[in-house]
Amino acid sequence: ADGDIDNDAACEMLARVAVSHARAGADGVAPSAMMDGQIAAIRAALDDEGFKKTLVLNGVSYKAVQQGKGVSLFVGYSHPIDIMPLDGVTITVKSPTEIDVTGIDKEAVGQTAANIKAVRIPDPYHLYGIRYSDEVLIKKEGKSASK
Repeated sequence: ADGDIDNDAACEMLARVAVSHARAGADGVAPSAMMDGQIAAIRAALDDEGFKKTLVLNGVSYKAVQQGKGVSLFVGYSHPIDIMPLDGVTITVKSPTEIDVTGIDKEAVGQTAANIKAVRIPDPYHLYGIRYSDEVLIKKEGKSASK
């Protein structure tokens, strides 16, 4: 009220703004308020927020097994496919058919998730494969018998 600035409240506000910019797709945040602890507050908020992709395995006896930092995928091949995360990315197997990929680098999270999905892209006729949890798949109609 007297021209005083509440440093803690200002840093919290700047951190919330940085997180909203990151959610909107900003590649970087370049603050210029020169507040004490501003960079640390923004970095902590961005680290806490992170990015997440969830993948779902759909198929007869398809499953994922956590192997250290990586994941082994059993998706109909004669052998399991092992996937390791990129730096700064964490792969977590929530259930045998659900995998979470998280991290603070949006591009690395997306690339790791894409690497997992590429192992078995969903079949358009039976929808067997690995898909993103928010991905909508439309099943194609098979050939019908002619009369």
